[in-house]
Amino acid sequence: MASACSASESDVTSSLKGATGATGATGPAGPAGPAMGGATKNASAFPNAFVTYASTSRTLTVDEVLVNRIIVTSQTAAITLTMPTAVSALTAIEGEKATTTFEFTIVNNGTGLITLAPGVGMTTIGNTTVTASSATTDGSGSWMCVVTVKDVSAICYRK
Repeated sequence: MASACSASESDVTSSLKGATGATGATGPAGPAGPAMGGATKNASAFPNAFVTYASTSRTLTVDEVLVNRIIVTSQTAAITLTMPTAVSALTAIEGEKATTTFEFTIVNNGTGLITLAPGVGMTTIGNTTVTASSATTDGSGSWMCVVTVKDVSAICYRK
């Protein structure tokens, strides 16, 4: 049995809308965006990615993994790129907690193999090597990292 309703569709719709402002009026300013370039990061709110270049074995910086997020190489021999420590990376993420995620990609434009090594407190799951681009391989690898213990550890899964 259908129930009777005394409100019309237009009454319900108009009750959900806010008042219209005067022509030319402006609303309050929105919240500030995430800080970049060495300041506190908000891993879920980066609108853009920036490229970092690497050609020798080294430890990646927190900014390279959390802000830049694309690491492009042009090496001729095998190299190892080591992730930053979990403590340094995770404490840099604004509002970080267990289940917070971040992603980064390594593109191998060189001819040598790249190996991704986990930093202290980071764990990698899946293939950690990135082969050189060729007609049969794409020469890139992406990882999604999930914080497992706030400010202490994360697991990075090969995508």
